[in-house]
Amino acid sequence: MNPLVRNHALWTGMRRILLLGVGALLLMSGYRLAFVLRYAHPELWRDFLADLPAAFLRGALHDLRIVIVFLAPLALSLAWLRDRGEASWRRWLRFAFWWSFVGIVLLVTVLTADMVFYSYFQSHFTVLAWGFLEDDLRAVTRGAMKIYPIPLYLLLIGIAATALFRLLQRAWTPGDFLQPHHRTPPPHLVQRQLLRLLTSFGAGILLLVVWPAAATPREDPRPAAPFVHEIPMNGVEAFADAVWTRLREEPLSVATRMGFGRDPDEALAVWAGSAPDGRPEPGGLLTALPEPAMTPRPTWDAPPHVVVVVMESFSLHLLRWQGPEFDLLGPLAKYWDRGILWRRFLPSDNGSAGSILSLLSGLPYRPGTKQLSQSEDFHDRALPTAPARWFRTWGYHTRFVYGGPLTWRNLGEFAPLQGFDEVVGQEALLAELGLRREDAAGEWGVWDEHLFRALADRLESAEGPTFLMSFTTSNHPPHELPEGTELPTLTPPPGLLERNGGPLDELQHLQLRTYQYACHRLGLFLDELDRKGLLDHTVVAVTGDHTIGTGIPFSHREALLERAVPFLLLVPDRVRRELVPDETTPGGHPDVVPTLIQAAGLGGRGWRGLGHSLLDRTAKPLASNPAGIVIGRVGAVLEFPDGYGTMTWMDDGPGLEPCPPSPAHERLLLRSRAFLALADWLLWEAARPGPEASRQGVRAMEAVEVGKAATSD
Repeated sequence: MNPLVRNHALWTGMRRILLLGVGALLLMSGYRLAFVLRYAHPELWRDFLADLPAAFLRGALHDLRIVIVFLAPLALSLAWLRDRGEASWRRWLRFAFWWSFVGIVLLVTVLTADMVFYSYFQSHFTVLAWGFLEDDLRAVTRGAMKIYPIPLYLLLIGIAATALFRLLQRAWTPGDFLQPHHRTPPPHLVQRQLLRLLTSFGAGILLLVVWPAAATPREDPRPAAPFVHEIPMNGVEAFADAVWTRLREEPLSVATRMGFGRDPDEALAVWAGSAPDGRPEPGGLLTALPEPAMTPRPTWDAPPHVVVVVMESFSLHLLRWQGPEFDLLGPLAKYWDRGILWRRFLPSDNGSAGSILSLLSGLPYRPGTKQLSQSEDFHDRALPTAPARWFRTWGYHTRFVYGGPLTWRNLGEFAPLQGFDEVVGQEALLAELGLRREDAAGEWGVWDEHLFRALADRLESAEGPTFLMSFTTSNHPPHELPEGTELPTLTPPPGLLERNGGPLDELQHLQLRTYQYACHRLGLFLDELDRKGLLDHTVVAVTGDHTIGTGIPFSHREALLERAVPFLLLVPDRVRRELVPDETTPGGHPDVVPTLIQAAGLGGRGWRGLGHSLLDRTAKPLASNPAGIVIGRVGAVLEFPDGYGTMTWMDDGPGLEPCPPSPAHERLLLRSRAFLALADWLLWEAARPGPEASRQGVRAMEAVEVGKAATSD
């Protein structure tokens, strides 16, 4: 090959690679700008405008890592072509074209998917992205087809891909590389530029090695501005981190990540606030947990029924605008005022599976891990922390009712192991009520009205105390309603429209309608229980599995509201007067069952677990969420990739405001880590050395608790 032609080809190749890198960086920065314009609260431009340049600069550095990885094969292979002939160059140009085309298509796909993910979960990619594969893929796909104009999107993607294809064909055409040129630079300049290019990529590869250590979360607090910390992250990094987090999961990986992977007693001492007395025997971590006081203890004439209703996507933030013209609650409104309502309340996870399995197991969801019901280590384990097991020990009939099919997340196999006498899913519900699926169910399961009817029928026919846990499905994409459903018209108030930046779109209207339907049906269910006198001897808890993104932005003072679900407790007035509740107590899903135990007068019967009763004024409550928020009586700690921020409560609601860090905040953060580490230790202790050992542990726990219950009685 003519040296003049080779020099020209090398020079042209270097320029094309650099231009491709600049184009990729501009593309990623464009997505970041679109992300900020779409999801930022107006306060960003008022209070945090000075932080934006630094956030975008950090984002560009994050993007540079991705671009270096993308371009490295092209740059390194270009150096290999220094002494090659025309045939090798033509093969390289074909490789460069397809590498560029596929790489940019994948980049755009991941960045777009991350934007869509954020619109629903209010975060960049997390392990929840695995749910698309682990969930009901058919229902997810069909739901997306009903909500979004998928054919139009595919057409636009096809047009963009065709334009990109032709652009890259021109960029890597052999005629631009393999013809001599009168302005071809001299050989020494080409060699020098090639050396610089390779040196730059070598430094970039070194950066990839050094960056993780430099990016390790620091303990020095930073001002609490959550959205500003979301800006630098790009979807590719977030997706890679989600994959890596899932792949590196191993025994006690969460405890190790939290700093308590060597000794559970250390985590126990931090969480409980004092050193443990010691475990009576190996595998006795559960019995080493302190038994809560659960005072005051109300009196009941007979053990009451206990009902837990977990509502799909039961966002607290939508209820800010509840009113006569925007009546989301309907018949539920009177119970909202009549019951005990905790608004400083976090779900265990930001997806359905993590939260419902947390309530079934009595443990918090451990961020970044497989769901318990699908884990190779735990899907066949009977967990001694499971709430239904405790209620069954105390003489309750236990039943779990899910509106969808029990094949979802392997619930049909996992739930029966956790102490439920009955586990009922979609098919059994339809048969029990004499209904057909095409008439009585949506994409994800039985309409809520039928599920609530089944719950009311079971309570009415119960011959003894019953523990019911149920999970609804109607308030879920594609946001459909039963045929013939009539609901009051929703007129969005000015405050909502202003926050939204204009009129609500069609998807937002659908989200609000299914939310309204679910609330109305829950209210009618409670009306029926009240009419039949069942509420007089029943404890009812209502909460949500997670919140939902509606495209409405949140300020940094609404960091909790962005994630919060309500926790409503209903007890007869005579019992409520004995409890003297504090509705400002913060809590989360692990606190639901201990709160019910105290409300039902079952405190002092040996229950142990990681939650706290929100009715117990002696408890030291805390709750955490995988989004990086931890709440306690002092306020909140917000964990970021590069540090953490501290906040304090603004009033008696879920509002927070930034504050200087304090020792109380540091203790709260450390206790939250010990909290998750203890959950990891309890699970792995229950799983070793095999299923038989797990069953023996459960039987031993039951024998101990039966004895304690008898002594208590």
